[in-house]
Amino acid sequence: MSGCYTDPQSETEYSNRMFVLRSEYAVVLFLTLTQSLAFGTLEDGTRGMQGLSKGVIDSLESSWVHGLDAFTRSADSEACANEVSALLQAFSANETWLLQMVDSGSKLQSGILKGNVRDLGMYSECVEINKVYNNVTVQGKHCMVSIGMASSPASRAVMPSSGGFGFTSAVCVPKSCSEAEIIEIVNSTIRNLSQMVDPGISVNGASCARVDPEDFTLGEILTLIFFATVAGVIILCTVCDILRRCNPTTASFALNEISKFSLYTNALALLSTKVNPQTMPSIQGIRFLSMCWVVLGHRYVTTLVRPVYNFLDIFAWNNSWVAVYVQAATFAVDTFFVISGFLMAYLFIKARKSGKNFNILTMYIHRYLRLTPCLAAVMLFTAVLLHRVANGPLWASSIAFLTTPCEKNWWVNLLYLQNIVREGDSFLPHTWYLAVDMQLFWISPFILYPVCRWPKYGIGLLVVFLIASVITPVIVLAVNGYTNALVRLDIDDLNKIMDGFNKYYKPTYNRACAYFLGIVLGYEVANKKRDLGRAQVACGWILACFLALFCGWATHRAYNTTHPYNKIMEIMFAILLRPSWSVSMAWIVYATTQGYGGIVTRFLSAPIFLPLSRLTYCIYLVHIVIQITRNSAAETATLFQDFELFSEVWSDLALSIPIAFALSLFFESPVVVLEKMLSNRGRKAERASLMQESKEDLERGIRNKAMPPED
Repeated sequence: MSGCYTDPQSETEYSNRMFVLRSEYAVVLFLTLTQSLAFGTLEDGTRGMQGLSKGVIDSLESSWVHGLDAFTRSADSEACANEVSALLQAFSANETWLLQMVDSGSKLQSGILKGNVRDLGMYSECVEINKVYNNVTVQGKHCMVSIGMASSPASRAVMPSSGGFGFTSAVCVPKSCSEAEIIEIVNSTIRNLSQMVDPGISVNGASCARVDPEDFTLGEILTLIFFATVAGVIILCTVCDILRRCNPTTASFALNEISKFSLYTNALALLSTKVNPQTMPSIQGIRFLSMCWVVLGHRYVTTLVRPVYNFLDIFAWNNSWVAVYVQAATFAVDTFFVISGFLMAYLFIKARKSGKNFNILTMYIHRYLRLTPCLAAVMLFTAVLLHRVANGPLWASSIAFLTTPCEKNWWVNLLYLQNIVREGDSFLPHTWYLAVDMQLFWISPFILYPVCRWPKYGIGLLVVFLIASVITPVIVLAVNGYTNALVRLDIDDLNKIMDGFNKYYKPTYNRACAYFLGIVLGYEVANKKRDLGRAQVACGWILACFLALFCGWATHRAYNTTHPYNKIMEIMFAILLRPSWSVSMAWIVYATTQGYGGIVTRFLSAPIFLPLSRLTYCIYLVHIVIQITRNSAAETATLFQDFELFSEVWSDLALSIPIAFALSLFFESPVVVLEKMLSNRGRKAERASLMQESKEDLERGIRNKAMPPED
């Protein structure tokens, strides 16, 4: 993702701004401190502790009690007012379950000046409350309220659904109270608190976790039936495969065909480590390791929107050289584009040389069928069923980030236009890469066919596309003042960041350079076999390492907020960064596939990478859904550390790989098998038709179909 920076700001000014923001947070703490003093005793069942709690409450003349009482007199909802009245009665009786309700809400937490300003309370403690008191059923509902300075819009705390970071606190309230009523309850408490001291704060919003499970909708039922049907059919095919293997000699043609969809058969194919002599196994290692880097980068980004105990430490970490391994993760996408362009050109040219027919419509259909079933399955599950997977303090607002755009924009994803059509509200936003890759695939035949048919003109056309792909991003960045950084942390306006992401980072014309360089490499490998000397190989590796290190340095320089925004330097980086990284990766692909990689080739060609690389597409589809789901279901904040970041990445991979494996077995592999069966049947019919035509021609005495028939 790319951001935008327009108003340079010195480090001193930035520090002052953060100090003011922290001071405003300190004022907000007064409210929670009062609650902490009033309800500092936990439930232990002892009369002494209850007496102490009662004494403290009486001495403070709790504003909380007066606020609730004021609310009951003005409440519009009778059910909510009755439950709040029951709370007040339980309060007077010093019921321990009421203390549990209060205890599950936010209190004074440590680390405020480190950025720990989004407290989640204790969700599980709140929702387990279900008591009948004075014939009124009181069930706990966990809610997050956004608290901000009443006179300072800049400090207004926003919920995750609106994309900001601010002071949020947890409250446990009666189930029947709506979010609007919860806002009124807390603000009523604040108004009563202002009789002692005016904190100058107010609640801007509330977001509550679901209490009771909702009834299944028709869409959910149909979706479950669809997934169950697919699973049932594949399992039935697996049973047929087992029967066929038990009696292979008596197996019918139909049984053999059905068995091709078997989980067992396809799992063996996915997990196979057998290397085909015609393949390039080192590419599989590059693909999987690049995918791990993508997962790492997305884990960092998703961590930024989760409550973090030491959120402000991220600013210092971002300016240190340690952060380079995350900041440079965006180049993993360019690595995939290099590989895609290389394989597309190499296989296309080899196919043309072998005499295979070129049918552009068949190419497009094959590509669409190869990618879309898994994408559609993930889209369907995310849009319809994901909200039932878990629950938690942030669940409703965070999951809405994934599911809300589906209703209007699902068709954009299926047409692979999500990076240029409604790009600001895309469904499954990480799939922009699939759109770019598909669009470049659509373009590639119009470049490769001339390259094969008319090499002189075709190569010239390729050079024009390559130059345009280098110049265009520079112009877009210079005109709009974007930056090459993923997110500059000194940018306050989220809209500027998203504008850079949508208009600079995602568009195909800004990402095509790596793909076209991959096509150049594929053309070179398919047409020429060079014999490089030791000195040439050494120079190639030195240059590749230098370019990669330069990309790391320049990217960190763009991220570092201690350096003011410099448009000239950003333009230079835009000219050099992606081409430099693409050349570096192109050399690694060339060297490791042409015998110049040595130990690097042996490592990247390790058998373990073969099955893992076959899952990279499905891992890409599911990993960010898993990351957002894990963040949304979290009941506590996280600590930002390098070790914690890697631990989370390992957990993401541990979940993504088996889920991707299942996705591939149930959706990707069956479609591939079905396509092969249909294409093979088509080729057999074509061969049979050709044989019949040849027989008829011979009977008529025609030996050369290009010649007119003899009289």
